Amino acid sequence: MISAQPSPIARQGLPHFLPYNTHTNTSPSPPPSVTSTSSSASDSPISSPSSSPRTLSPARHFGTILYRLCSNPPYTDNIVLGEWTSVNLKIVNEFIALPDTKDLVTSLQLDTSESVLPLECSILQGLDISDDDGDGNDSSHGIDGAIPCIGMSSLLQIESRGLQSRGWHALSSQSAGPGIYESGTGGLEFRVTFKNGGGTTSGKTGRTTARTATTTTNSRDVFWIRIGSPRQGIVPLALGPYVFPSMIPRHRTWLQQRSRPRSQPSLSNEHSIKVIRPFDIPSPHSIVEPPRTLLLTEWHNHMPQGRVWDSAFVILDIFKNRVADGIHERSKPLFAGKRILDLSTGTGLIGLYLAGLAEAELRSSKSADLTKRTSVVMTDLHDAMDLIRYNITTNSSVAPQVDISSQVLKWGGPLSGSKELKGLDVVIASDVIYDVLAFESLLSTLEGLCTPKRTEIYLGYKRRQLSQGKEREFFDKIRCRFNVEETTHELGVKVYRLTRG
Repeated sequence: MISAQPSPIARQGLPHFLPYNTHTNTSPSPPPSVTSTSSSASDSPISSPSSSPRTLSPARHFGTILYRLCSNPPYTDNIVLGEWTSVNLKIVNEFIALPDTKDLVTSLQLDTSESVLPLECSILQGLDISDDDGDGNDSSHGIDGAIPCIGMSSLLQIESRGLQSRGWHALSSQSAGPGIYESGTGGLEFRVTFKNGGGTTSGKTGRTTARTATTTTNSRDVFWIRIGSPRQGIVPLALGPYVFPSMIPRHRTWLQQRSRPRSQPSLSNEHSIKVIRPFDIPSPHSIVEPPRTLLLTEWHNHMPQGRVWDSAFVILDIFKNRVADGIHERSKPLFAGKRILDLSTGTGLIGLYLAGLAEAELRSSKSADLTKRTSVVMTDLHDAMDLIRYNITTNSSVAPQVDISSQVLKWGGPLSGSKELKGLDVVIASDVIYDVLAFESLLSTLEGLCTPKRTEIYLGYKRRQLSQGKEREFFDKIRCRFNVEETTHELGVKVYRLTRG
């Protein structure tokens, strides 16, 4: 369970950007049997975020490239209260590649006089409610990443400064603050202390620390360090979780990363780099309640399913804005009471985030049909299941009123054997159009999942290796089978709304 201390980046779930204008593309004329989208202002699917539950609100401004913060190399597991910890960082694109210097300066709109992209950090506090005493009676799946709580970690504060040893990225300036430099690398140092000096001691034996929980307690305070940037176009990073001891010893106390509880699925791929991303889910009572934070684990150096691609960020930002507007205007819930499928989910981000949005709607709207259970199903190939189930388990309190599950689904395979795949209201398919040989299998699956006059499919697409001809071929087939609405967003992402009947 997590809540964020107030800070400039405390509410930075999806990258925090300014709104911008988007438009509806005019689709090629479909066959007479297919309904085309009108391009008039009154009928545009993005004309007004609240005019219709089917309206596509514009995404926020992402710039030309969306960068991800990563540790470089992986950071130390241990930190000491009151002492500075160095974290070397880099920013990468969706292919986990360092940016070209020119692209970095241009896409982030840095002035020529700026040599650094500023970074800042904050504490995400939570509570570990798992039972690791070996009796087999876990009260939960472990650390939950959603519900704000107050514990010992709420007494902590964090401060940051630039790296004091800069030979690693060959900087001559010794006064630069925490940040990323033109090389795409950089870092910061942070120090965690008690607020108002409370709980601190002095002397060689008086340093305060916390360590990995090895005692037989049923609940322990945990926290994460969130690192982000106030500038646009940067996806933040979370370090942790760190366990806070129930007793503060008089000797140097280590804050170590918490070990995995027995009930959690393991991530056993030794060749993968684990990266944790914080995503804030809007609170229905934002004035008095902090956002609920989803902590998503990515696998880098793994298969493509192990990381979040650009279209997912655009889709989530669209729906986050729609749900926030709906809560504010008390309009009909968008996801509460619905059956939702995240097709080829990869990490599970979209499915988990939409479950969190549905939870926000359920908690805020008396008009939500509570007789209809909200469900989210995430599907992918067998090789992706460990990561998906790990993220579901470690975020079990993101949406306690929503049924969240996962299952293996191969495009073109039979759908009749699973009741979870029938009668769907919303299907999300992000960055699934990349393999020419899989076109027919994907189309077959989309058709099978789409119930006429009920199901809405949102297809996120960004051109990468497909040629214009192959892209046109796929979408010509889409338009022969579905009614299509198309909107264009930044990052080169297009979102298609597909319906039948």
